[in-house]
Amino acid sequence: MSAFDRLLSQIDAFIRKFYKNQIIKGVLLFIGFLILTYLFMVTLEYFGRFSSVVRGLLLFSFIGVNGFILAKYIFLPSLKLRSYGTRINRYQASNIIGRFFPSVSDRLLNTLQLNDQMNPNSADYELISASVQQRSASLSVLPFTDAIDFNENKRYLKWVIPVVLILISIGVFSPSFLKQGTERVVNFNQHFEVPAPFKFVFEGANESIEEGEDYLFELELTGNEIPEKVYVKSNQGRFLLQRKAKNLFVGKLTQLKSNTAFHFEANEFSSREFNVNVISKTAIGKLEATITYPSYLGLEPEVIKNAGDLTGTLMALQESLDRLRIATNCGYVLKIGPLAYHDKEKYPTGPWCKKGDWVIFARYAGSRLPIEGGEVRILNDDEVLGTIGDPESILHYI
Repeated sequence: MSAFDRLLSQIDAFIRKFYKNQIIKGVLLFIGFLILTYLFMVTLEYFGRFSSVVRGLLLFSFIGVNGFILAKYIFLPSLKLRSYGTRINRYQASNIIGRFFPSVSDRLLNTLQLNDQMNPNSADYELISASVQQRSASLSVLPFTDAIDFNENKRYLKWVIPVVLILISIGVFSPSFLKQGTERVVNFNQHFEVPAPFKFVFEGANESIEEGEDYLFELELTGNEIPEKVYVKSNQGRFLLQRKAKNLFVGKLTQLKSNTAFHFEANEFSSREFNVNVISKTAIGKLEATITYPSYLGLEPEVIKNAGDLTGTLMALQESLDRLRIATNCGYVLKIGPLAYHDKEKYPTGPWCKKGDWVIFARYAGSRLPIEGGEVRILNDDEVLGTIGDPESILHYI
């Protein structure tokens, strides 16, 4: 490699370091300006609570300004570092190097110009070429890349670090400041209500009651400013709640027939919507019962129909059962008492029945003892009217 080629190589190394330095400076400037404009934008919105149009202008101005800085100071220098686009030429680099090394400023530039003016067909070409090589040899010993000092970028840290610390401090001690301002600016096309100085605390959301019942509830308010009056609003209307304590209110929604949505209102502020679920009472639209009597009663099956009144139907069934009990005057003898039929004058022919007989008796005779599946009757010996061989042969009519 000739002395002049080494000289060009050093100039090219300087150019690459020149763009690296621009990128480092651009990153620091971009970080600092990004945080500064972000804090400025969030602060304005947090205290100003602007309209959607103003918030949109703030957002797109923020994006535009920082996008410009990113493109100019980071993206373009990165492309030029990789030899894309128009870079500074060697003459411009020589001028920059000359400002750092004043002793070589003119000599470096003249050497480049002299080399460009050489004509191989000229009579003095050899002489000029030798002069260029000699100058290049004396110049190439200088570290041209020292003309750029990366440490000089530290001066930008003097204002980048403070804004970074401010951002961190706000994020630690007042994150809501950043969150609220950012959310409203990013969602600039949404409407944001002014936050209330108190909070609705309601624990009874999505409860269930039966149809027709009243829904009783309690509402607690927390915050620095508790309103004097609180209302509940539903499809029944808007009603004032009763104040039970300083921050506790009670109320009710009366005789609810269906699922009901409601919310609370106080000092022009509203809570979110809540719901109470109403469970319909069980209803039987149609009840039909068929009563089949024992065959020995000689009664036709009876059909009882009722439309929705279960109580009335049960009463009708009970009435039929009572009729059945009255009509059943046939029984099976389980046991004969020790004193039964001892009166010889009254029963000269002896007992009228014995254990295991089927007997008939009057409808209301004896004492009734209900048991599961029927009843037991205790009869006096003279209440037995007679015995029968087969109860199926006896027909009773009411």
